[in-house]
Amino acid sequence: MVLGRASAADLHLADPSVSRSHARVRFSSGAWYIQDMNSSRGTMVNGVAVPAARLNPGDVIQLGHITLRFRG
Repeated sequence: MVLGRASAADLHLADPSVSRSHARVRFSSGAWYIQDMNSSRGTMVNGVAVPAARLNPGDVIQLGHITLRFRG
């Protein structure tokens, strides 16, 4: 699933602080992961900038000025 500002993104976030294709979330080997897609502002999980990270329920994801909570 691609998160971003582009209308083709799976989760469309209409905010100029979010890149067109900001991050990708995927399920693999029984766990969820997020990967930054070379966005201009980066991707943060629980306040830490990450190129990629495993997600756990309750994690806070920040993409530009948009904040999401991962529910798992």
